[in-house]
Order: sequence, then structure tokens, then C-alpha cells
Amino acid sequence: SQVQSKYTVWAQTLQLFLGSLIKIALIIWEAPLIWFAAVFSFEFVILSALLLLMYSWRAGRFPIRSYKINYVRQLLNNSFPLLLTGMAILIYMKIDQVMLKELAGAESVGIYAAAVKLCEVLYPLPVLVAGSLYPAIIGIKDTNPILYHSRLQKLYALLIWGAFALAIPITFLAEWIIDILYGKAYIESVIILKIYVWAGIFVFMSVANNKWMVIENFQKYILLTALLGMCSNIILNVILIPRYGATGAAFATLISYGIGSYICLLFFPKIRAGFWFATKSLNPYSVFAFSYYLK
Repeated sequence: SQVQSKYTVWAQTLQLFLGSLIKIALIIWEAPLIWFAAVFSFEFVILSALLLLMYSWRAGRFPIRSYKINYVRQLLNNSFPLLLTGMAILIYMKIDQVMLKELAGAESVGIYAAAVKLCEVLYPLPVLVAGSLYPAIIGIKDTNPILYHSRLQKLYALLIWGAFALAIPITFLAEWIIDILYGKAYIESVIILKIYVWAGIFVFMSVANNKWMVIENFQKYILLTALLGMCSNIILNVILIPRYGATGAAFATLISYGIGSYICLLFFPKIRAGFWFATKSLNPYSVFAFSYYLK
């Protein structure tokens, strides 16, 4: 296995560049909104094509020239829970804004969304880091179980403490960040940002969880934990939004992310190890051991 996420990053960068060019052209031409939605979907087609070309270039062959139907069926069967998980997470991440509008009004949504967008910019980071290190973990699963668990532990530590490293300065600089980016009109977004940014710890943690569960073929638990987190988010929103408005929605998200990415792992024996990986990673010393990750 090779740690070569740079090719994926190249493809994603080129996709972003091409997509941005098309959007700029649509703005100049004053195209209708439906065209922008079409471009958003087309960007995924571009990315898939670029990744296919990258693989063909590196492997020296076209990957789908020949295939085994049984293997394809197995891949589809294993990936179907992940497809459902993606849909659940999409609802999970946006349901708070929908409920906030219904329970507190559109103005609260604007204040809330301003802070949320700043936090969501950070969410691709753990995916890129984990994707880069993933081959180094899965490559020794069967040959060296001790090293495999050690690398998993260090991946959890890196992602969790990386989230802390982002959340702490953002918390202290929240007022300055909101003022610079949005102006005084969005000053109420400061408290939302200070709360919501800490949900990133559980987002980063969930990336490590999901990588581990895929390796262990526990895809159904990825879906289950996402559904539990989503349900807890809805319940907490119903309780907190009427009383606390946008601040309540931020707390509901923080707590529900903690439930879905951390607490609920403790109650399922097959994935309980993920809870302990995350818990041990809260030891600050664990992140300093990362320098030995690939040894």
C-alpha cells in the first residue's frame, strides 16, 4: 500500500478549478439558477473521470477493462450502507437549519448559518489526512495486528487533537473572525461559532471511526451511528430551539455529534473498540507519538 493522496488532491483541485470557471461563466451570462445546480452535480462527474484517469496513468492500465461480476456484487453490497449513510449525514447536517427556520424564524437561520459555514470549511481536512494514512493502516492489518492497532490509535489521536488545535484559537478569535468576514450585523453569530466549532472534534473523530469500521467490514454500524446521531439531533432541536433559538440549535448539534460519533459506540460490542480508541486519544501525550506513525 502506498500513501499517495496527492493524486486525489490533484484531481480535487482540478475539479474545483474547472467547476469555478464554469460557475463564473454562468454568472457572466446571467444563467438561471437551475444551471448552477446542474454544475454542482456535474462536478462529481468531473472528479470521477479525473480519478479514473489518475488511476489509469499510475497503474498503466484502464481499471474497468475487465471485471468479475461476483466481486462487483460484493463491492455493491458492502458499499450500500455507506450510500444510505451519506444520505443520513446530509439530513443530519442540515436538519438543524430547517427546524430552526420553522421554530425560530428565517433571521435566526441567517445568524446560525453564518457560523456553520465557517466550521464546515474545516471538515474536508480530516478526510484528506485519514485518506492519506489509510493505506499504511490497512496494509498491515493481517500481517502485524499490534502495529495495526497502534497506527489506528495514533490516527485517532492525530485527528482529535488536530480538531482541538483548530477549535481553541477559533473560540478565542470568534468575534474578530465574524466581524472581519460578516460585519457587526452578524455579531450574534459569535456565540454560535464558539459552540459549533467544538462539534468539529466529533466530526474529526467520526472520520477515524468510519475508516476503522470500513477496514473491519462494519459498514452497517456507520449507518446505525449516523441514524442515532440524526435522531438525537432532531429530538434536541425540538427541546432546545423554542427556548434558546440559534444557540440551542448549536448545542443540539454539538451534543448529537457527540452521541453519534462517540457515546453510542460504547453500547455496541462490535464497535466498542472505537470508543476506547477515541477515549485513549484524549490523553495529550498520544499525539506526540505520531512522529513514529509509519515505523
